[in-house]
Amino acid sequence: MPRPQVQIIAVSPVSVPHDALLRRDPPRPPELRPPGYEEEFDDRTLFYDIFRSDDAVRLVGPPLRNLEAVALGGLAASGRSEKVRTTQLHNVQRTTITGIHRTAMTIDFPLEGSRCSATIGSDLAQLFKERKVLLTESKNNELAWIKDWIKFYARYHGVDAVLIYDNGSTSYSLDQLQSAIEQVGDIELAAIVAWPFKFGPQGFNHAAPGSDRFQQQIGPDLPWDSDYCQYGALEHAKSRFLRHAAGVINADVDELVLTPPGTTIFDYVRRSRGGVVQYPGIWIEAIPTGSTTKSSYSDYLFCRTVGDHFGGPSKWCLIPNRVPPRSQWTVHGVEWDRSWIRPWTRPWRYPLDLSPISYRHFVALNTGWKEPLRLVNPEMNPDEYHLDVELRDALSHVDM
Repeated sequence: MPRPQVQIIAVSPVSVPHDALLRRDPPRPPELRPPGYEEEFDDRTLFYDIFRSDDAVRLVGPPLRNLEAVALGGLAASGRSEKVRTTQLHNVQRTTITGIHRTAMTIDFPLEGSRCSATIGSDLAQLFKERKVLLTESKNNELAWIKDWIKFYARYHGVDAVLIYDNGSTSYSLDQLQSAIEQVGDIELAAIVAWPFKFGPQGFNHAAPGSDRFQQQIGPDLPWDSDYCQYGALEHAKSRFLRHAAGVINADVDELVLTPPGTTIFDYVRRSRGGVVQYPGIWIEAIPTGSTTKSSYSDYLFCRTVGDHFGGPSKWCLIPNRVPPRSQWTVHGVEWDRSWIRPWTRPWRYPLDLSPISYRHFVALNTGWKEPLRLVNPEMNPDEYHLDVELRDALSHVDM
């Protein structure tokens, strides 16, 4: 099969200089910040990227908070002052400038007594027009996993394009990632966006072992209020790349979406009332089917029999031109303000235990960057785990 067209795309970020005193104020009070919070928190990035989107220029970045007046007060396009409109969303903001002449090449910002400039990127929505796109943010996932992940979605769901936000991988270069994807003949197009920003503190409780500091105050979890990076990638993908796509699947590299035999996820989203389908996840445990050295999807086929085997919040697939453009694509759903999107009908959802769609979350195919891997003894108790026949048959169907 022909090799896919794969390109690497750089962004035009704007950040507070390292030597400046000004920083973004954290949203979380000091008593709820675990060790390492300050190092993980992105207090400098103003905008991840600046680009044209239809007839406007869009600036996507973390919530500006106390930096809004500094970032937007004296903003100019190629030397001409401009009026801006900023919308604050969950863990991200979108700023729109209309009326900028098409010959304008830069946006200028006043920062601590000086000015900095950023290039206005081109509108890349035509790149994925009418494409069925697989979308993710990834860091240091093994190249073999990424290739198998793409193969599955191409063969099972008919995906023909991939958009990957690489969050500063250190295990390989962007060129090596590009070369690996070029070896997958099942798709036609892929884009890798260099996205080397701080991911941000998670909502998991990472207090030191034996410490009851946070447990006594708020229980096992902390607020999910500081992890800006992935929300920024989703807003960026929505605005710069995927406005005209035929469909978009939001899935991590350790997640495979399954539908009833003979169907694809796009069959369901086309018939949905709101252009969105959401579905639950099932944990596939780190129980190898054979050698413990294997590390591909087909090597892990067991899920928990007793208790709640659903392994995570919902994920989604959508058709961009059927979803209100002012809504927000979040990690686990699509959010909108019902006061201004009344005509939009509710996305099609099923109760978790009745959904014909689900995704499998592979515990073993993970680098452990977010939380420790849950490794299970290969000599499993048959009363606790069972073979996921649906998953086995799906992988066999696509020769994996």
